[in-house]
Amino acid sequence: MQQQSAPTPVPLYTSTTSHASVPTLTTSPRACPENNQLDIEKIEQGADMRTTVMIKNIPNKMTDKELLEFINNVCPRRIDFLYLRMDFKNGMWCNVGYAFVNFIGVQDLLMFAKAKLNEKWNMYSSEKILQMSYANYQGKEALVEKFKNSCIMDEREEWRPKIFYSEPGPNQGLPEEFPKPTHIRRKERSSFNRGALFVPGIPINHRSCLTMNPVQQLSSQHQGAERRLRRVHNGSKSHANAGSLR
Repeated sequence: MQQQSAPTPVPLYTSTTSHASVPTLTTSPRACPENNQLDIEKIEQGADMRTTVMIKNIPNKMTDKELLEFINNVCPRRIDFLYLRMDFKNGMWCNVGYAFVNFIGVQDLLMFAKAKLNEKWNMYSSEKILQMSYANYQGKEALVEKFKNSCIMDEREEWRPKIFYSEPGPNQGLPEEFPKPTHIRRKERSSFNRGALFVPGIPINHRSCLTMNPVQQLSSQHQGAERRLRRVHNGSKSHANAGSLR
């Protein structure tokens, strides 16, 4: 009887999709697929040339200026995109613990990773350990395209994504103006769909207006005016009826 040969091992799945073309942006530090894990050895071997990362476990009191200074202490003026996401939901002046950063070159990312990956922040008495993973959107151009039509660009300067000059020269790494939106309707949808944005310093009973688009705000104003007119009318009518009973 002929002996059957052992089955051929099935190779692990490897994606052939370009990282720059992935249509979703990682927005949670918990969502880190295996192919998004940062491996210093692969970078050194030239096997991974991606430059956009999510820096995680950031101390919540840290500002974007402090994060920029933290990065510049390792590789000065070598990033061209930074977005430290803030905690709008709870109305607190703090970040949510992660940021998206694009390094100008892969060697800049390597330098930062070798210096800071798996190290304590040593800031704000925090015991957090710096972690990093790759973002799904790769490169400054893709990131700008993602955010320029977002409602976040209408918020306070310190809450917005920042870009910096990429090209070699005296301006490299210095702040650059963010491009204007190109799809107003998309921006309006972004504003409408984002949910409540609780801004510090604004009373709770005034916060609902922040979730309305311009049409909703106008409708709300009209409804408020109609209610005030009804109250005045009903008050006058009650006064007249009281006078007729005398």
